[in-house]
Amino acid sequence: MSNHGLKDSHRTRAWGFAVLVPGLFIVLIAMGVIPASEDSIHVPKLILALCGVVFMVGGLAVLFKDAPLWGPLAAAIILGCFASVGIWVGLFSNPNEIQGGIPFLPQETNGKIGKFVFLGGGVLCAAIIPLPIRELWAMRKKP
Repeated sequence: MSNHGLKDSHRTRAWGFAVLVPGLFIVLIAMGVIPASEDSIHVPKLILALCGVVFMVGGLAVLFKDAPLWGPLAAAIILGCFASVGIWVGLFSNPNEIQGGIPFLPQETNGKIGKFVFLGGGVLCAAIIPLPIRELWAMRKKP
């Protein structure tokens, strides 16, 4: 008799916690429970907390993968967090703090392109949010 299913269950649980715990630490840093140097945080604490929530919800989604409502709920929460972070970066961040970009273009231009890409990603995530909400709504009506 094989205990392969048991190993998979432990592995899944380990991955869930491996994603959940760092997210919890990020949220606790954002809340000020875990001290962090203000120089190391370049976003408002709410945006930092939303980044942590993405990891926490992702970990919970792995841990509760068999709960029917959890998948669409997790998707809606994660999309909402991504949308909020992307829109904030696109509208309010300093373009000089965005790293990378297209070679041979000035940093200022690359920063503006980066802000536009973040904003577009945030708007796209916001546009997708109705899909898991619609799925949740449909599940609510099922007997």
